[in-house]
Amino acid sequence: MTILTLTLLLIGCKGGDETTDDSNTTDTQETGEVDLVALYAAAVADAAVADTDEVYDQLIAINSGNTSLDFDAEGRVLVVTWTSWDGYDSGVGADTTVGVDVWVTTTPEVQTMCSSLDLDADALTLRLEQHLGLPSGTGKDRFVQLRVHPDDLFRPSPDPEVTDSVASLDFPAEVSQTHKDWIDGLMASSYGEGGYPWTRLGYTYDWAPGANEVGASEFVIRSGSTVGVDSVQSLAEYCP
Repeated sequence: MTILTLTLLLIGCKGGDETTDDSNTTDTQETGEVDLVALYAAAVADAAVADTDEVYDQLIAINSGNTSLDFDAEGRVLVVTWTSWDGYDSGVGADTTVGVDVWVTTTPEVQTMCSSLDLDADALTLRLEQHLGLPSGTGKDRFVQLRVHPDDLFRPSPDPEVTDSVASLDFPAEVSQTHKDWIDGLMASSYGEGGYPWTRLGYTYDWAPGANEVGASEFVIRSGSTVGVDSVQSLAEYCP
């Protein structure tokens, strides 16, 4: 089912047309807020059912042959996470151990996208939330670039391999039970109230009206990995 169909089912009809100018303004604002909620809910419901025709074969592959990526002398690739957590701020230029799984994209995919948009800060923030499959109003306000060894990354998909450009819907024969349990656990918590439109196909769900649903290629840094904190930037700095 498409997100448009689901949205039409979720939004419902606004009754009555005999309103004052002030009421029309209020109704328009409220409708906009409701539409965002409905669009996001539709995305979550749609993502819960992954079909083979949604498999995308042009995911970003993390390997030495991909010249669009930024590798340092140690072979660590540059990735970015969008966050509201300030714990990285004082650690720029140093290594740190991440205590949780950290969801990231590779540099410069998101930066290229957001820098191309002529939007004010609020509109750009919403567009990024949509592109990255996040609910509106997350409060995320900084982009943290990290250096990470590719071996410490996996795709949040049954097929965790990061070196190729497609993620299968099925678990490969050699995948670990730990990864299977991680996927199953996240599936159990992702698609209800307060959930996320997690595609399980290696890309974020872009829930903006008119978008084709394929957002950014996403990866996860394993909890316990050591990363280098390359930079911390505001929205204005990262998306000039």
